[in-house]
Amino acid sequence: EEVVRVNAELVQTGVSVFDKQGRFVDGLRREDFELRVDGRPVPITFFENIVAGSLRDRLARAAAAGGPTSVKTGAPAAASRQRTVVFFLDDRHLSLDSVARAHKMLLDFIDREMGDGDLVAVASASGRIGFLQQFTDNKEVLRAAVARVGHVPYVVSDYGQNPGGAMTEYMALTIESRDDPHVYEFYVGECMKWAAKGFTKQERGAIRRQCEVEVQNRARQILLQAGTVTANTYYSLETLLRYAQRMPGSKLAFFISDGFLSDTGPRSPVGRDRLGRITDGARRAGVVIYTIDARGLI
Repeated sequence: EEVVRVNAELVQTGVSVFDKQGRFVDGLRREDFELRVDGRPVPITFFENIVAGSLRDRLARAAAAGGPTSVKTGAPAAASRQRTVVFFLDDRHLSLDSVARAHKMLLDFIDREMGDGDLVAVASASGRIGFLQQFTDNKEVLRAAVARVGHVPYVVSDYGQNPGGAMTEYMALTIESRDDPHVYEFYVGECMKWAAKGFTKQERGAIRRQCEVEVQNRARQILLQAGTVTANTYYSLETLLRYAQRMPGSKLAFFISDGFLSDTGPRSPVGRDRLGRITDGARRAGVVIYTIDARGLI
């Protein structure tokens, strides 16, 4: 007899219910929902009430809406208050000042915002945190993990000989994709300034062709270096998402970085679909990712 095997992955999703006046409907149970796939009813494997924000946030919202500012004795179950939170520090793209601001932000969360039963993990793109990169409710372990986050020198460098025409990654991408010919002409002109004077018109043409090759090679070298650093960041994030997928329920992830080019040209070691695969992996793991520009942390 033939045997047919079908694999199905657990699908996690969030649902918010509002009435006709736009007010949130609370107190719903699993029995109040019906799930259908292709028109057929499917049982709901697990159901939990997720409360966003800390207790202080909810009291502040209640006070602003003119509601009661005290907590009733019938508090919800502990599971509804628990959160699974990941802080992913892209230390490959963090300046020294941004690392200090991220330290302060993380310690402030651990000391003031972390609730009882919250599971928190601090991870980094470079992997310097080591075995402390784990989900825990122990604040001392989290403080030790934060202490391991340091500045990782950025290794992308320009091999150009003209100090007056330093090339950034964005400029290199503009040259590689030929988006703006004025940028390309600027760097070719800067290169030709270093050529000796007194050459004939034909010799100047040969020098220009040589400068064109140099500018293109500079741009490709910069983009290849930047793509390698970004690929390592993506790999660390994907590894973290696979680890988070083992945790039940919904998860919050905060991606902290100074920013980087997600597209580093056609020769980049990073595939154009890489970010889409990471987003799909986050959906499967039940992770909602928020990005934070570390340069704006106060």
